[in-house]
Amino acid sequence: MGISDELLPRIFDRFVSYKPNRAVETNGIGLSLVKDLLIIHLGDIRVESMLNEGSKFEFYIPIDKTNYEGKENVEVVEKNRPISNMHEQVLTDTSISDFSILFLEDNVDLSASLNRYFSEKCRVSMALNAEIALEMLNENELDLIVSDIMLPGIDGVAFCKIVKSKIETSHIPILILTAKNLVEDRIKCYDAGADAYISKPFELELLEARIRNLLNKRKIKNETYKSSLDVNISELEYNSIDEEFLKEAIKVVEENIADFDFTQEVLMAHLNSTRSTLYRKLKSLTGLSPSEFIKNIRMKHACAMLEKGSGNISDVAYAIGFNDPRYFSTCFRQEFGITPTEYFKEKRTNTNPTS
Repeated sequence: MGISDELLPRIFDRFVSYKPNRAVETNGIGLSLVKDLLIIHLGDIRVESMLNEGSKFEFYIPIDKTNYEGKENVEVVEKNRPISNMHEQVLTDTSISDFSILFLEDNVDLSASLNRYFSEKCRVSMALNAEIALEMLNENELDLIVSDIMLPGIDGVAFCKIVKSKIETSHIPILILTAKNLVEDRIKCYDAGADAYISKPFELELLEARIRNLLNKRKIKNETYKSSLDVNISELEYNSIDEEFLKEAIKVVEENIADFDFTQEVLMAHLNSTRSTLYRKLKSLTGLSPSEFIKNIRMKHACAMLEKGSGNISDVAYAIGFNDPRYFSTCFRQEFGITPTEYFKEKRTNTNPTS
């Protein structure tokens, strides 16, 4: 199709894209990257073009060894260069095999590469536009979303806002892929609720490392919630929608804590939630199923009562909704690794060290 005289001097600049027709999708990275690589190897590239007739590209790379004498060893420099995007500590032994990840990417080649690379490591779903991705969110249980920012129709920022504004999906971490690397672009992503951001072009190993990091953060947060003896969640840094959901869920359980017949169905009705939404939300935010969540809150209250000396073991068991004190003791030990009696003695010793 050719390139106009006005655009021709800029086509090797980053993020400048020329789309002669809508079937050609580009983020304006390829030609810039080609030129950068050629310059690294002491080469260059140039173009001749005439609008509506076509373009001719020429590049050269010196092959004579003498051209490189006295030059830095580029390969060694590149291998030892720190990865600037890796701001967070990554636990490389964290497996992602048990997780389900949705990739939203409209570039067919990149989408295929992502699918090939990650399908061997975890459960993968692919979508070429946001509309398809939103439908898949309603039908599948997902642990993380990786989304491009430049998409046909609903773009990545708008998609992120939609996902993070819905109670059914607000808990799902979103990692944004984008060729836009300005500060204001990053701000837009984070304002939309994105959990992480990575610039194009990127290495697949880097993307995997960032995914591991996000999933590991969630795992740590879940373990912190489960092992904590306190029902306070304010220090766990949930987003506002998820924090309000958890607060309401905890409140409902606490208001019915002495009811032997309080079940996940009753909790579901109080929260006006579906079974699948309740399970997905609690499993993602706390690592617990609804029934485990109810039991965990009861156990936390049992700890508080034992610490205060609010009756004997049977009294505490009945007060938090157990009709069998022995089963209560079994559940308490499974939750905290010690029996209620041992916990009571330990707290009493710490409170009265001379007694």
